[in-house]
Amino acid sequence: MSLNSHGQHADDIKKLKGYDNHYRIRVGDYRILFFREDDIAKIYDVSHRSDVYK
Repeated sequence: MSLNSHGQHADDIKKLKGYDNHYRIRVGDYRILFFREDDIAKIYDVSHRSDVYK
């Protein structure tokens, strides 16, 4: 995964437990949820950290 090439720290990208190929990126107080399909990352949610996992 080459998302780190844009300056994102590897610690800010985590695999979501219980899901195949689903990840989150931490950007300040916001979370970007995405999944990988082939070599493409598809974003499905961008929310404040207090709301994203509800």
